[in-house]
Amino acid sequence: MTAINTFRPRLNRAAMLLVSTAAILLFAAPKAGAWDETVGDFTVSRERSSYSYGDVTVSAYNGNDTDITFPTKVTYNGTEYDITAIGSNVLKKFAGVEGTDIIVTIPEGYTNISGNAFTNCYGLKSITIPSSITKINYNAFENCKNLADVTFADSNSNLSFGNNVFLNCTSLNNLTLPTRLNDLGAGIFQGCTALTNLTISADNTTYLMQDGNVYAKSDDGESYELHSYSPTSSATSFTVPSEVNGKPVTAIFRLAFQNNSTLQSVTVPASVTDFKASCFEGCSALKKISIAAENPTFGGSAFVGLAEGSVIEVENDNVASALEPSSYYTYYTANNTTVTVKGAAAPQTSSAELTAKGTGVKDGYAYYKLTLDNAENVKTMLLHMSFDASKVSKDAQADGKKAAYAKLNDARFSVISENWTEENGKVHVRLALMPKDNSEAVTGTDAAKLLLLALPVKAGVVGKIDMIVEAAQCAGISTADDSLLTGTVTVNGSPASNHVTSYDVYADGKIDILDITEAQRFYQMVNTDENWTAAQKADVNSDDKVDIQDLIDIFLQIEF
Repeated sequence: MTAINTFRPRLNRAAMLLVSTAAILLFAAPKAGAWDETVGDFTVSRERSSYSYGDVTVSAYNGNDTDITFPTKVTYNGTEYDITAIGSNVLKKFAGVEGTDIIVTIPEGYTNISGNAFTNCYGLKSITIPSSITKINYNAFENCKNLADVTFADSNSNLSFGNNVFLNCTSLNNLTLPTRLNDLGAGIFQGCTALTNLTISADNTTYLMQDGNVYAKSDDGESYELHSYSPTSSATSFTVPSEVNGKPVTAIFRLAFQNNSTLQSVTVPASVTDFKASCFEGCSALKKISIAAENPTFGGSAFVGLAEGSVIEVENDNVASALEPSSYYTYYTANNTTVTVKGAAAPQTSSAELTAKGTGVKDGYAYYKLTLDNAENVKTMLLHMSFDASKVSKDAQADGKKAAYAKLNDARFSVISENWTEENGKVHVRLALMPKDNSEAVTGTDAAKLLLLALPVKAGVVGKIDMIVEAAQCAGISTADDSLLTGTVTVNGSPASNHVTSYDVYADGKIDILDITEAQRFYQMVNTDENWTAAQKADVNSDDKVDIQDLIDIFLQIEF
């Protein structure tokens, strides 16, 4: 048999380089068919993908008029095209510009408003949306802070909105959503703080309003989800209804409550079994959510960013477990929020003994120790201490030095909230503590060093520096609700004192007979006297009176 040799031509190195270069140029070349054209004050564009042409789109407005009507036709290379879309940042020249009243009319024939189409157009006052528009994309009117009038023409075509379409439209007061609306994105009215007159056409079969909130009918028509909570409600508490329009409410939509700063408590009935992503994210005042469903599902970040010390109350341990972080999702902020089970066995009584003591002044800081003793069933502790702001500061007093701080020394507890403030001549620190293992209350009869507080001492301060325990409360449950802190805390040693001693009463940089003479001016004064602030420098032994012992102590420091 004769072998058959198949001829395979080989390309030399130069030919191969030529082919490769041609391929690169082919793929890198501009897409054929894309073009721009000018129509009056507008730039009109058309893109082409590998498979099809895009919309004929108004991509920029170049004029100066503020009464703007978009064009309907464009001619390119002798062919006339219908214009059907508005591009992103189409009024870019007006972005961030104050003091203009821009009125926009979109003619019939347009079908699409792109994402961010009018973003940051502060001067946009009024816009008319024709019946031909079927899609308004994400953030289309974001930060149009003077937008007051949006008019929708109705028709038989559907209309859908992307997410955050009216985000932070703070002047939008009246808005009626049309009958043809069939798809409403998430966070649609967030930041619309003036939107007190939001309505939905009575003929709309997908969405309805109840008490200022928007509800969306499910695909099968058998239930509703809470789509958007009222952006203008000032209520501090809200109960999700178990049904609207005769049908159960079974879900809370994405971003439904996101960034609400007013609500402090929300009660969710057992009918609601689906909490979608970020539904309560960033609700900074929300201290308690009570969930009645026995087997709900949760979207990522559903409860992230709630108030410090907040509680998510759930029906059983399985729900609590479902809220624990997974490899993909976090559902709540652990440093802010605690998950508790309703009806879980919790101690009915809680008590503790707290002892305060000054432990000295060193390197410019006054130190105070708090000792916990005889703790019984403690799962929450709230402590509030105050100091004289003329003597100590909450802020660092020198470069490279620390500000005031609290150091927790009891390994059983975690600090879940620490707040330093200065007002009315006082430095205040408010601390909330909970056990690291939230399932177990702290109980113990042996004294334990609970906290060490350190505060920078101001320059030139002498005498006593007191810490007053203004409040000490505890509870046998984990709670951020002050009204539930019904346990008993006995406080010993308040005020706790540190002392900065100076025998240089005359303040001339030396200790001599002049210091005794100066101290004698305040002889027999006590801390209840009107001029005690001035006299206190002579109380060198810090016993709240100026007496013979102070004079003796000064005398003993004089070198003869």
